[in-house]
Amino acid sequence: MRKQKKKALTNVMPDTAQRYCLWHILSKLPVKFKEIVDYNRAALQFKILIYKSVMIQEFETKLGEFLVTHGLQNKE
Repeated sequence: MRKQKKKALTNVMPDTAQRYCLWHILSKLPVKFKEIVDYNRAALQFKILIYKSVMIQEFETKLGEFLVTHGLQNKE
């Protein structure tokens, strides 16, 4: 069903970019950060990174630093 929805949305709204919502991203943290010893601290740092980043380049730079700090740079 996902492919059908994407195709329909692309046909109806061709200039629309699809993004994950913040709720979806944050709901995945326990799975994505399961290998981090101090999960609560890392989750808080990640939320601060999301909420305090204003520019895309700033977010991408800080995200890269976050991933390296927590050994997640080679994870999906």
